[in-house]
Amino acid sequence: MRCEVHLAHPAAPTPALLDLLDPVEQVRGETYARAVDRARFLTGRVMAKALVGRELGVPPRAVRFDSTCPDCDRPHGKPRVGGGPELSISHSGDRVAVALAAAPVGVDVEQVVERELMAELVRMSLTEREQSALTTPVPGFFTYWSRKEAVLKATGKGLAVPMRAIAVSAPDEQPALLDGTKAGLLPATTHLVDIDAGPGYRACVAVLGDAAPQVRVLWADDLVKGLS
Repeated sequence: MRCEVHLAHPAAPTPALLDLLDPVEQVRGETYARAVDRARFLTGRVMAKALVGRELGVPPRAVRFDSTCPDCDRPHGKPRVGGGPELSISHSGDRVAVALAAAPVGVDVEQVVERELMAELVRMSLTEREQSALTTPVPGFFTYWSRKEAVLKATGKGLAVPMRAIAVSAPDEQPALLDGTKAGLLPATTHLVDIDAGPGYRACVAVLGDAAPQVRVLWADDLVKGLS
């Protein structure tokens, strides 16, 4: 199964890029207080529209996502498009990632930086076994986090499922789901691949299905620039 992960840097907002957002996306983008967060959201959306449009043979402007949350009906759920590929969007720091596949897919990219209440984050998101395997606390934690969030995003439920509900392999091991019973997942049909997003980042893509994905990683800065 083919799976593509496209990476880009956040693009400065231009009238051409902003015009590609539909009214719901425009409102959502304006809710971000920081300019960098607005830029990351904008870049993820327009990049995803261009990639899905290429798959469907339509211009980016014609692509409309349904991001309705299954729990609260607000537009912050996993984006979906009728007749198109499965997709997932993630952004952190100076990275924006979009993954596309024919099966449910989730992607997560994380900037490796010390966070406030780091010890509490570790305790709340990692199982006891995972915590004991942390030989490099900050980088190792974000390897765990990116793997877990990629899996949960692939389900469409995201962080509505507690991270401690699933267990993944240690940071120095090949990425794999070890236990997903509480999330209704099986290791044999949950495929994880770590992504090289550059120094200072951890990233992973998860695909749900019988066939293991053939993952291709591409940089899409030129694609976004061409839309500006």
